[in-house]
Amino acid sequence: LLGGAILSMVLLWFNLDVDAWQVVNVQQKMQVFDWRFDFSEATFWVVILGGLSINLVQYGSDQTVVQRYLTTRDEATAARSIWTGALMVLPATLIFFTLGTLLFVYYTQHPVEVTPVLTSLDAIFPWYFVSHLPDGVAGLLLAAIFAASMSSLDSSMNSVAAVVGYDLLARFVRRPSQSTGLATARWITVITGLTGTGLAVWMAQSGISSLWDQFNMIVGLFVGGLGGVFILGIFFPRTQAMAALLALIFSAAIQWMVKAHTDINLLLYAGTGMISSILIGFLFSVILPPSSKGRAYTLQAIKKRES
Repeated sequence: LLGGAILSMVLLWFNLDVDAWQVVNVQQKMQVFDWRFDFSEATFWVVILGGLSINLVQYGSDQTVVQRYLTTRDEATAARSIWTGALMVLPATLIFFTLGTLLFVYYTQHPVEVTPVLTSLDAIFPWYFVSHLPDGVAGLLLAAIFAASMSSLDSSMNSVAAVVGYDLLARFVRRPSQSTGLATARWITVITGLTGTGLAVWMAQSGISSLWDQFNMIVGLFVGGLGGVFILGIFFPRTQAMAALLALIFSAAIQWMVKAHTDINLLLYAGTGMISSILIGFLFSVILPPSSKGRAYTLQAIKKRES
């Protein structure tokens, strides 16, 4: 994926017939920091707070990421993998944003080459390399995009199958056999794949301009509360299962009100969901009596995993 992006960036640079830096400066594309205290736009503070919240949610509670931690030998190796990923994100982000800026410069100078059929910003890059790059190069880039997409999708489907087929099944079926768990996981994978394909077709037909914005909005609205529950479990061991469940429910209601009645930027949704979940869960953990059943189940699960 990175190789295809670098190749596209180099070819696009040599296809420019204008001074890219001049166009970028005129259009104020190099204005990186916006220091205004405006939480309805993607200002510096919104990006920092929202990015921190989204990454805390993903790297702390996303099964797709957590299952990778579990493949390492020890905590030190897991920590090194996180640092390696963080360091790789920096050049990757620079490459893709530079590529987007070069596309902006090119089509600013050649507006007639943008087909009116395109209905989303995400279609501009594929349209460029299909219509301007040699057939072999365009095919390789398409293959790179599909390969990167498949490697992300299969991890997500495996995560859903693992959680539903083993974690949830073990709560409702007493000592399920390994074959039962495997068969359930396979069916869950099929159902998840079909559901995801249907949602992808629907989103492609619904006129969504940017899937990146939709991704951040969905993560913030639906997963922010889950990240708060994980933080409660780590730093507030008194929290009971009922308090965590109520935190998720009330956090979801607060998220709906935030989206419906405020104009804060979608990057902050993860932060509002996480903070509301932590505060509400802590409040209910103080009000509700301690649950000996939940504590006993936790100790039993720990002993089972250790054995």
